[in-house]
Parts: sequence; structure tokens; C-alpha cells
Amino acid sequence: MRDERDRMADLVITDHLTGLPNRAGLEQYIERLMRAREGGAPLFSLAVLDIDHFKAINDTFGHDIGDRILVWLSERLAQYLRDGDLVARVGGEEFVIVMPWAQAKQAQKVVERVRANIGKGRVPVTDGQTIAVTVSAGLGEQRPGEAFGELFRRVDTALYAAKHAGRDQTHLAGPDA
Repeated sequence: MRDERDRMADLVITDHLTGLPNRAGLEQYIERLMRAREGGAPLFSLAVLDIDHFKAINDTFGHDIGDRILVWLSERLAQYLRDGDLVARVGGEEFVIVMPWAQAKQAQKVVERVRANIGKGRVPVTDGQTIAVTVSAGLGEQRPGEAFGELFRRVDTALYAAKHAGRDQTHLAGPDA
């Protein structure tokens, strides 16, 4: 009975397609991280990544290829992160990276490495045909006393600035964003 409850609990916090934590899993992780912060743990940085032109990919190649790209990207994100970082799929083509104990400057290096490596890859879509996938990212460091929702809004605003500036780039969240 205990194993079945554990399995059901895992299903609630895990994205079924990618195997990554979903929004509920991310929120659970953030709650633990924020409690640790209250105990004196350092701040963290947060990145929100979005696949560029994902709707066009789905419209051109179909949702099965879109799903293949989501799985491919989730594998790459996990591959290029630091030990201890968390990546979650929070909806559609949007992913979140939480980098504990990373200030913005260090986190920016991580996100740029991730973004550049993703852009170098090719995803097979049909017999012999591949496509390149790029991501845009917003990034910010948690400020002392800042609630997660506030940080997420700042970073999400930076993500949209990166998309509006031409995509395939990272923008830092401003302090007043």
C-alpha cells in the first residue's frame, strides 16, 4: 500500500512526458529551498526557458514531433546543468531551472552554456530531416525577502524581453522588473 501511495504522489509532481518535475514538483522544491533560506542558506537564481517558435514546429511537423523535441530538450537541460540544479517543465514548452547558491553572474554562465549547447544540436523529425532548436531565457537572482512568485514574475518578464529582442538569447531580470 505504501509503494502505491508513493507512486501516486510521484505522478502528481512529475511531468508524464519528460519525467521532469512539473509545476507542483517545482513548487514543492521551492518551498523546501525557501525554508532552508530562512535557516541561513544562500539565495538562488532562477531561469525560465521557452522553446523558440514551438507553435510553428507543432504546426509544421505535428505534435508527436513537438513531444519528441520536449523530451530531447529535457535530456539536454539535465545534461548541461550543475550538480544540485533542478530543471522542471512547468507548462507547454516552458522550462524552469533553479540554481541554488548561484548568484546571477554564475547562473548566467550556466544558462548561456545550456542555451549554446541546445542551439548546436539537431533533432530528427522525419527520414533524414533534422531541425535546430533554440531557446530564449530570462534569468534572475532571488533578492533577500523576495517571494518566489515575485522572482518568477521578474524572470518571466526578462524571458519575454529576450523573445522580443530576437530570440535565442538570455536576458537578466532587472531589480524593478
